Amino acid sequence: MTDKDIIEHSLVLMRGCTRAVRRALPNTDPELIGGFFANLLDLWETGRQLDRELQRLVKFRFPRDKDKLYDVLIWIDATQVDMGSYWIDEVKKDGAKLRRALDKLEREERKSGAPRDPKSRRRRNRSGAGKGESSKVDFELRPAQKTELERRLRTFDRDRSGAVTWKQLRSELKRRSRRVT
Repeated sequence: MTDKDIIEHSLVLMRGCTRAVRRALPNTDPELIGGFFANLLDLWETGRQLDRELQRLVKFRFPRDKDKLYDVLIWIDATQVDMGSYWIDEVKKDGAKLRRALDKLEREERKSGAPRDPKSRRRRNRSGAGKGESSKVDFELRPAQKTELERRLRTFDRDRSGAVTWKQLRSELKRRSRRVT
């Protein structure tokens, strides 16, 4: 499959998902639903870009391509991490809104006395978690996952403080473009 085929396949899949969710949540803003799937598609494309760069990196010859490696590392820090984080945050926000819309729809159905689908296995959030919060019902972490999550949270601020800023990236690219000419 070519990149074009993969992208076309993803677009068809996202359109189908958007239609299905619009049918399931008819009173929900269509822009919220479309935005959710557009953000997922953007997140996926960010991952595809990373994949292409990593495939390119494998073909580098060292020590000749040290500068190319440096450029890829800057690109990963400045673009991939920031863009990936942005799309993940957007998907989380929109996903929480869609879950609330689904909860609202179910409450309305219960009030109206509409029969509930007995095949539905959706768990209810009974922990009292508020808007945007997770509950233990959402997922359970194994002890190793909890340890890894705690380790990552401890080092997150330190790692972000050492990240390359856009200003630093632009100045580095300008410096390199002057050196090449």
